[in-house]
Amino acid sequence: MEISAVEIPRHFREWKAEHCRRPASEERFDRWLIIQAAGLLLGEKTGELLNLLRDEHGLPEEELQRILIKRGREWGFRFRILYSSDESYKLLIYDAARLEKVLQRVPRCIIEDKLGYPSPMGPGVFVEELRKRWTISGFVPHEVGIALGYPLEDVFGFMGLMSLPCQGACGWQVYGCMRKAQRLSCGYHNARCRALAFLAA
Repeated sequence: MEISAVEIPRHFREWKAEHCRRPASEERFDRWLIIQAAGLLLGEKTGELLNLLRDEHGLPEEELQRILIKRGREWGFRFRILYSSDESYKLLIYDAARLEKVLQRVPRCIIEDKLGYPSPMGPGVFVEELRKRWTISGFVPHEVGIALGYPLEDVFGFMGLMSLPCQGACGWQVYGCMRKAQRLSCGYHNARCRALAFLAA
């Protein structure tokens, strides 16, 4: 798959040009991050939930945090460790502006009345509430799908908060428009293909 330079944001091209200046462990982590979060970084996804094994990249937690803060500034994302265990971190990286737009569309009768989220609620408050709920329960809150770019009707349909029949699946269970879900899924897949091609070139 060939890609043109204009399809890849400038900051990624600059990052690639300076690969020899980074430690090998940081370079491996960066490449992993670009591939795993391609739907966000090179596409239109709101966020990505990543499972990061503690010993996967040979980097201590403080160093991972430092790299993520730096890359977040350079690549335009925010991050939060939502859950951690002895084996792994569950890491949410997200675009705050995209998440803000999605949250503005969430019906208050669902997010506040049925799910008990605070109001007003911006991206930071929502992500922190996800972290708290996951930590307390030990289970990922299904409403994390809001931050991952899934259509709201699919998130709330899956949770049983909207009376919609399941239409099928395309990477997630679809309760709303299948055509819309397929278009989004295709876009996320294409972003990952672009990331792989960019890193291999």
